[in-house]
Amino acid sequence: WTVPLPQSILDPIPHDPQVGFSLNPFAKSLLGISSDASTLLVRRAPNEYGGYSAETGASIWNLTLNYPAQSNQQICLWPTDNFIIFSPTDIAFKCYSIKTGALRWTSTSFNDAAWATTWTVYYSTTNDLENMYAQFSDCTVRAYSLADGHEIWRSTPIPSTEYPNNVVPYVQNMLMVGGKIYSYA
Repeated sequence: WTVPLPQSILDPIPHDPQVGFSLNPFAKSLLGISSDASTLLVRRAPNEYGGYSAETGASIWNLTLNYPAQSNQQICLWPTDNFIIFSPTDIAFKCYSIKTGALRWTSTSFNDAAWATTWTVYYSTTNDLENMYAQFSDCTVRAYSLADGHEIWRSTPIPSTEYPNNVVPYVQNMLMVGGKIYSYA
């Protein structure tokens, strides 16, 4: 089966005069697939997501948020059949099912973090089957339960006198190998 791409993904939009153009960041894109390869997760617009049958292409579910999500604020948690969207209104993670689109949980708010109102996720997460681990701008790594979204633990920030809040901000680059989390600021 095929689903034609909308013209918006085919049309270049002005971006950088030196580059000339870039592809439309708001166009349809494949975001993830369920662990059994039955459901495709598609981002239709900055605030719209949908699940499609991988076998037939039929729409299974639709999700419309009341806020736009940037591409770096949406995270697939493979192979758990869940995906996360950062909510700038709640300053929290929201976890949805890839197979049904249902909201599974909302994490505890992290509006206590330095720069919480201006910070975005920047692909600084990893997960196992039980937990999601995320880097924060206050130089902490935090673990959240995939069962209900509560914060399990938080690391100690790396102190610094070179940055506004006296900590080295994490921006990206974290991975898990052999059950250990590696990250750098």
